[in-house]
Amino acid sequence: MRPASICVAAAIVLGVLLDAPSAQAQFVCVDASNSAGGAVAGAAGSTACGASSAAGGASSTAYGYVSNAAGNQAVAVGTNSSAAGWYSTAVGADSRASTDFATATGGRSTATGLSSSAYGMDSYAYADSSVAVGSWAVVNAGSTSGTAVGNNTTVTGVNSTAVGAFNSVTGTNSGAFGTGQTVRGNGSYAIGDPNTLNGNGSFVLGDNNTINGTNQTGRGDNVNVVGSNNAVAGAASAAGSSVFGSGNTVNAPNALVMANAATVTGAGGIAIGNSVSVAGANAVAVGNNSSAGFSNSAAFGNGATVTRANQQTFGTAGNTYTMAGITSSASKAAQGGTTQLVTSDGAGNLATTTLANLGIASSSDLSAINGQLASINGRLDDLSSRTSKVTSGVAMAFAMAGVPTLLPNESFAVTMNYGTFERANGLAFNAALRLNQNMQFNGGIGYGPDQRIAGGRVGLRLGW
Repeated sequence: MRPASICVAAAIVLGVLLDAPSAQAQFVCVDASNSAGGAVAGAAGSTACGASSAAGGASSTAYGYVSNAAGNQAVAVGTNSSAAGWYSTAVGADSRASTDFATATGGRSTATGLSSSAYGMDSYAYADSSVAVGSWAVVNAGSTSGTAVGNNTTVTGVNSTAVGAFNSVTGTNSGAFGTGQTVRGNGSYAIGDPNTLNGNGSFVLGDNNTINGTNQTGRGDNVNVVGSNNAVAGAASAAGSSVFGSGNTVNAPNALVMANAATVTGAGGIAIGNSVSVAGANAVAVGNNSSAGFSNSAAFGNGATVTRANQQTFGTAGNTYTMAGITSSASKAAQGGTTQLVTSDGAGNLATTTLANLGIASSSDLSAINGQLASINGRLDDLSSRTSKVTSGVAMAFAMAGVPTLLPNESFAVTMNYGTFERANGLAFNAALRLNQNMQFNGGIGYGPDQRIAGGRVGLRLGW
């Protein structure tokens, strides 16, 4: 006798022994093209256990009230469970595995996609090769190879993944990891708790970040955000922008933000620091509280602010500036052309100019002046030499003034004399000769040792 038949017989015998002629078995198992108590095993190798259970597929198994294993090698376990596909498995009350190789485990779990898997109460894997794990985890139809893991997590997109509670991913090759993530776009990922990302090819890591919150087409594409509480592309496109920090507001494409509490509205703008503002296109602000509000401008330093387009601003009026390399030989060697002077006005605006524009002689003028000065110096040197000779001459004259006097009985006399004038020295040798009673001849030779000069004189004296 078959085992299933033994179960039926045992139930009947038990009813007779208890003197209950109307008793019926509450749980009946049948196998291989047999039926009893509403259980039907309709194919070779199949087994059905439970009232109104049915194992219609070859080598299939159905356990539980109104369980149904219709597919070959299918398994249905639980009240009203159904395994309709080949090699499908449904475990749990009202579970459904309706396609080949599908698995549904948990109350009201449903796996309708080919080779799909649903695990957990009210989990749903509607797409081929999809996986849904958790209560109300859902992979929607058409989301081939989609994966949803976590309570109340939904995936609508091919090859997309959502892991964590209350996540939603819509788009192909996208992912969400954490809690409360919303990702709409292809090739985009969000990690944290929670973030909203509407754009293609974008990435966000952190919490409470919003990219393209209004979900305008293209505004949030190719955006990268790392931090918290950042609002990107909320009012205008921020496609291609990268944001690192917290509390930043970015509504400009291709911007780069490494800041906290920064505001960027200029396309291609760069903001680095805290409380930075960049409103000009291709503008740059580096430093806390710096601001670049005009196109192609740049502000560097704490509190630096630009006031016009194409301006470069460094610091504030309270700063000093040091450029150690400006005096190096390498800097000098790098210069070419006419040398200019750097000037500044009271507001610190810099420019270059020439000496002539400042009313100062140019290099050629200075060369001419230097030539004239050299000529004057030569003349002064000559004059100084002449003056020295004059003083020596005066000293010599003083020395030669000592003319010898001939006494009545003398015919010839000589004297040697010394003279000085303005620190110059003079030496003289004088002589006198009586020619007759009424005529005398005299002369002298002088020498100035300081200038190495000499001089002389002669004289004639008549008396009667």
